[in-house]
Amino acid sequence: LGATEHPVQVPRGDPPGGQRVGEALGRQRHAARLAGRELLHAVIQPGHADGMEVRAARRDELRALHEARIATWRRAYRGVVPDEYLDELTLTDEVLAKVQARYDEGTAQTVGAWDAGTVVGMAVAGPCRDEDREGERELYALYVLPSHWGTGTGLLLWQTVQPFSSLWVLEGNT
Repeated sequence: LGATEHPVQVPRGDPPGGQRVGEALGRQRHAARLAGRELLHAVIQPGHADGMEVRAARRDELRALHEARIATWRRAYRGVVPDEYLDELTLTDEVLAKVQARYDEGTAQTVGAWDAGTVVGMAVAGPCRDEDREGERELYALYVLPSHWGTGTGLLLWQTVQPFSSLWVLEGNT
């Protein structure tokens, strides 16, 4: 989930062909009212999320969280985003510095999920960027490593960053 302009999203840049990913794919806005909405169905492997630690992230953990984000992008968006773009994604020192600067602002909530001390997911929520939702919160990102899909990790992250009322997703990722 997410829009390419937030620090926890894919770094801005031109993929092969010269178009930005958001422009090439066309972003689809999902501003449905999510706050207070019941989660109707979740497929969770019983017991698999036992021992999972979901908590606020520290600044020194941002690199590992964003490396997990990139690994998730490479798997989840294959066939949605050009392969060349995904293959070239890296967490450069420059991108990490931007992530850290935005973290230091303190306006967004960054949480991580750890399984046996290893990062397996992350979520970020903060002030909504939609003009018609001033004062509300937006889910900027929620990523879980493929090895933990279906374990309840995403649900734990989702619940931890509530409430929010807006999110953006790429077309083809709905």
